Amino acid sequence: MASINKFILLLIFSTPLWADSLLPLLFTKQPLRNVRFISKGGQYTYFQNGNGQLLLSKNYKATEVLKGRPGSNFLMVSTKARRYLLFTIDEHYHDFYSIREPLKIYRVRFGNFTADEIGLGQAPRLHLDDTWATYYNLQERVLTFQNLLTQAIKFTISLNNKINPYFVPQVAMIDRETVLFSDLNDEGIPGILVFKRGDEKSQAIYKGISVREKIEFCLQGDNLIVGVFGLDKSKIGSKILSYPVKGHKFTQKSELYKSKLNDIGNMVCNFEKDAIYFVKNLSENIKAKYEAVRMDLNTKETKVISDVGYANQIVPMDDKLLLPFRGKVFVLKGKANYKSDALAEKKKKKEKKKKKEKK
Repeated sequence: MASINKFILLLIFSTPLWADSLLPLLFTKQPLRNVRFISKGGQYTYFQNGNGQLLLSKNYKATEVLKGRPGSNFLMVSTKARRYLLFTIDEHYHDFYSIREPLKIYRVRFGNFTADEIGLGQAPRLHLDDTWATYYNLQERVLTFQNLLTQAIKFTISLNNKINPYFVPQVAMIDRETVLFSDLNDEGIPGILVFKRGDEKSQAIYKGISVREKIEFCLQGDNLIVGVFGLDKSKIGSKILSYPVKGHKFTQKSELYKSKLNDIGNMVCNFEKDAIYFVKNLSENIKAKYEAVRMDLNTKETKVISDVGYANQIVPMDDKLLLPFRGKVFVLKGKANYKSDALAEKKKKKEKKKKKEKK
């Protein structure tokens, strides 16, 4: 019996668990591990190198954005507003491991190379057409809201969470006076709160039921999309709800989606007008399977759009939707090949057009 079990284990671990994906791979001029952002059409590329530099490549030229210690690691976030980019620098990425350590956060104008430091924290996000930024300090449990047009305008919210030192809140800004954020109560159960600056107090608009669930939310047009996903082997399952934002009352809701299985979630909103994306649990019996899906908000139908077998994260990058998986980056939506220069392609098209006109 023992020999049979050994044979089965050997067979499992010596055979690829999933076949090669049919999704296109992302190809870039710089090594993919160094790329931090590629704009629509490949006009701007931000990338890092081993010397601790973050650089901007455009018009056949690379310009330094920021220099840290050798081996520094940069993470960059953007939105479709294309006004600013935010990024963090971790100068001790290879010699000091701490996911709670506050990092320096910078802003840079979209397609530019002049960076300004805006604060210390983690999980930076852009809001309201890139006019506001938020970031969270895990050690102080303080969420900061920073106006990017007038840096003197700034406010903070202290979280209640005292039970989970690794909890990072979800954040959304409806307008400059009304914000939404997630928090944990004294028992570690998640919820969503609305904060109005004029009232200087928070009010719960959604309360979870268990410490074994994850709550996500994002704004999609005039609606707040809330995802509730069970964790581990809980029997909570998954559901996605929609609340109208108008009036800021959040008393009405509609159910968009429900499953008995615990999805991974990691929702992406506002990539398309009438759809959201998330990672769905498609497991059957003892075979685990997770894939990226697109959910049509009008029909409420979900469509599987990946084939890697164990997807866990969907990354929006300007006009692209990416799926990192086992050292590769697959493209769910958008252009995949950025090895050729955008300007060079435009020149080729012009030359072809001139040749046709001559004929």
